[in-house]
Amino acid sequence: MGGISTRTQSNSGNFIRSCPTVQQAMHSTQSTYSPKTDVTPDLVYDGQVVTWSGHGAYKATSGMVGFQMPREQCVANKGPIPTGVYSFGLVEDKKLAQDDGAGICQLRPSSNIQRIPRGAHAGDCEPYWAQWGVFRVRLEPLDRATNQTCKSWRGGFYLHDSIKGFSHGCIEVETKFFNELVSYLAAMRAGRTPRREKLIIAVRYVAERTTNGGTKKTS
Repeated sequence: MGGISTRTQSNSGNFIRSCPTVQQAMHSTQSTYSPKTDVTPDLVYDGQVVTWSGHGAYKATSGMVGFQMPREQCVANKGPIPTGVYSFGLVEDKKLAQDDGAGICQLRPSSNIQRIPRGAHAGDCEPYWAQWGVFRVRLEPLDRATNQTCKSWRGGFYLHDSIKGFSHGCIEVETKFFNELVSYLAAMRAGRTPRREKLIIAVRYVAERTTNGGTKKTS
């Protein structure tokens, strides 16, 4: 069960639903990641930048304000995404992401690359879905070691392009990353680049450096 959102309070005191994650409530600051999967990632998130080899580097942020440090990665719903190796699928939904019908402006979980309903498409849910941005794609742990980075399991993470400057563990990345990703999908469909089912992203932090890459925008 990934991607279930909860009512969480922002720094301004308003309740928002953003970066939904399914996480145990216990706080643990111990990270035990030891990679077991011998893979070469396509992308690397170092806490401030997502670097996609051959495609570009993009500002990125993970974790809530006050918890944006690698040592906080095992703090449920607040710390940055745990160190490890993740993958995301290269299937783009033709339709917008869908409300799950619970009546609380909660988007249905999906592993596909999705556009978020915004403006008139969001209706009364606009204040909540704006917290996602315009695009999102689900990140899945690639190996057992990633799943066990933290003693208390964390999961349900996404790459998404909001401009808040914080997340509950997802990776907030610049919109131009998704613009490049959409162009990459088009190139695959046209046969201009080899077809892939997924891309792999490694999370490798620089010790004692903030996981805020400057993604916040005020307008």
